[in-house]
Amino acid sequence: MIIGFDAKGAALNSCEVGDYGRQTIDIVSRENTLNKLVLFTPQIQNNAYFNDLLLRQNISAVTPTTEFSKRFKSMWHNRLINQEITDSKVDLYHGLCNELPFGIKDTDVKTIVTIHDTEFLSGHSDKPYLFNYYRDLKTKYSCVNADKVIAISKSIKNDLIQNYQINPDKIDVIYQDCHPLYKQYVSEFEIDEFIRRQNLPHKYILTTCSKSKKSNIETLLEAMTLVKGNIGLVIRAEESPYLLSIRKMIDKKKLRGKVFIITSLPPICIPALYKGAMLFIYPALHDNFSFRVLEAINCDLPVICGTNSGIKEAAGTQSVYFNEMDYFKLAQAIDLLSEDYDLRNDIINDGRKWIQKFSVKIQSRAIMKCYSEIFE
Repeated sequence: MIIGFDAKGAALNSCEVGDYGRQTIDIVSRENTLNKLVLFTPQIQNNAYFNDLLLRQNISAVTPTTEFSKRFKSMWHNRLINQEITDSKVDLYHGLCNELPFGIKDTDVKTIVTIHDTEFLSGHSDKPYLFNYYRDLKTKYSCVNADKVIAISKSIKNDLIQNYQINPDKIDVIYQDCHPLYKQYVSEFEIDEFIRRQNLPHKYILTTCSKSKKSNIETLLEAMTLVKGNIGLVIRAEESPYLLSIRKMIDKKKLRGKVFIITSLPPICIPALYKGAMLFIYPALHDNFSFRVLEAINCDLPVICGTNSGIKEAAGTQSVYFNEMDYFKLAQAIDLLSEDYDLRNDIINDGRKWIQKFSVKIQSRAIMKCYSEIFE
């Protein structure tokens, strides 16, 4: 069988969507080496993991070939790609990132689309109106016309059913495992060296901050003004206007020396950052499924997070929850887990059991089952 993939995210995206694409291609390539995989992408950049996939005998890539398609890559990716899919004699085409090309229904190719994000339907998106409009249009088209839909969480499946009236039987929920980086062993010496080099406190809690206000770091900073003991907060973030506002709030609340921001960290250092923390806090106002929480649990960190249903799917029953705007309750939860080592160890042990449901082995079986059902 020849399986085509929309590999744009896998080739060009270094975040969760890219990880999902590369992981899925890796799984399908290994499961049956007789299958031929064709990766369709507007371009190929210097991504070591993706380029390693291209070295496999059963994987090849297709990129724009004409001067027109090279110049208008977006048009190629959204519609002109159908001719390339047909010419490559693809039996099954998998859109790995919320979309299928317009017009693919007019071909004889079977299709699957994976939906990662429905934030544009929730009212929590701070993206421009036209971006959300187009995302909505493309996602609806893809779900309606696909032979099968993969949702990365039950929360997303419910959104698709409620907003697009997609038949529930057409949607499979298949959870994604996190990047192997977060499963690496890190020695105490390596953790101590990392803390020393970064000039961090030996007792700190960790959070992540995106470019969006939905990260809700303000509530966490308010909580830090109430937290007892000498505990620092480390924010792993991207430079953005939102982060600038967070820096100003840190100064306003006189939290300098207690709050530390890391904006540039080599991937090799990430495990030490997580393993050195006492707790992980995820105060986000909305998330379809939180890989940040899953990463933290894989690093043996107790998690305190908001009550959004998508976040709960990742965090499990062992995590501690709070109302996302209640900084007083958040401060109480931080104090409790900072002081009660037995409770922390119980949460860590339960977390190790919880993350087994997100294993690559389970994901692999579910994806291959989904593929086979299309041809039944």
